Amino acid sequence: MAAPGNGGGDCPMEKSRKRKWIAGGIVALVVFAGAWVALRPSKSMAARYVQGHQAELNAYVEALLDTDPAQLRDYHGYSAGDTYNGWKVTYYPQTGMVEFQTSAFGLVPSSTYSGFYYSPEDVPMGYQSVQVEFVESGDGWLWEEPERDNRQYTEKIEDHWYWYEVSF
Repeated sequence: MAAPGNGGGDCPMEKSRKRKWIAGGIVALVVFAGAWVALRPSKSMAARYVQGHQAELNAYVEALLDTDPAQLRDYHGYSAGDTYNGWKVTYYPQTGMVEFQTSAFGLVPSSTYSGFYYSPEDVPMGYQSVQVEFVESGDGWLWEEPERDNRQYTEKIEDHWYWYEVSF
């Protein structure tokens, strides 16, 4: 004869404990997902920021553009830990692009980055100032790497200012 609680599976107390752990895990996952969505800067938030702070952003960009490129340690772009409003900023002196990264999510090799950038020629530009071939799509432009899942979508916010989202 089997001892009570040892023969036919989990006892009611163990089942209750497992359910609590599962429920707790589900709640934690929902809270994490909700926080990520709530805290991740959206396209509309970036657009509102650029539109509401265009004078300050233009002054910041002008100061970077006036910097002598010989003073910049430049491998491809110049960042050196620069931030603006807590966002990572990278200046690409070869093209004049200034990129503000407002969000980064995921682990390499599957990551998504978004933000906005200054385009001196007022044309869509590739992430990190890389030359890509955009095609018109929706309200903006799309680049997709053939045979891979790398892509960038960008939309114009104001003259010289564009929002972007890129995923690898």
